Amino acid sequence: MAKNESLRIVLGIGTAAAVGIIGFGYFFHYRNGRKRILTVFDMIPELNNPTVRIKDRESVERKIRQIIAGGAEKLQVISDFDHTISKHTHNGKIVPTCYGILESYPLLPQFYREKALQLKETYYPIEFCHEMTNEEKYPYMVEW
Repeated sequence: MAKNESLRIVLGIGTAAAVGIIGFGYFFHYRNGRKRILTVFDMIPELNNPTVRIKDRESVERKIRQIIAGGAEKLQVISDFDHTISKHTHNGKIVPTCYGILESYPLLPQFYREKALQLKETYYPIEFCHEMTNEEKYPYMVEW
């Protein structure tokens, strides 16, 4: 499996979980006229991918079922990649963005951290370039 495909799988777990759990009817599956309770791992097959590492499957199952039970109206995903809603510093030290946390998280594969750094080195200077207009920056930010 290519590294880019693995990276997409790692980054897509949250998206796959959100898409896979919409609706309450996913809990039950009828096979041969019998009702069977599906596991989260049945509902979100991406979680069974060999590149996805889960230490405690029961804990993951319980947490995702709690999210489902809470309903879509209670689900919130916050991704503050540029400090627009979070603190920039704490006790005089710059705090990382959500991307910065992922970039330094030791349990993510090394290839992810390398690729994240490569992308940051490519696009971060463009984001803060004062010689470019926002219209000129926009395609690069979408690509990033």
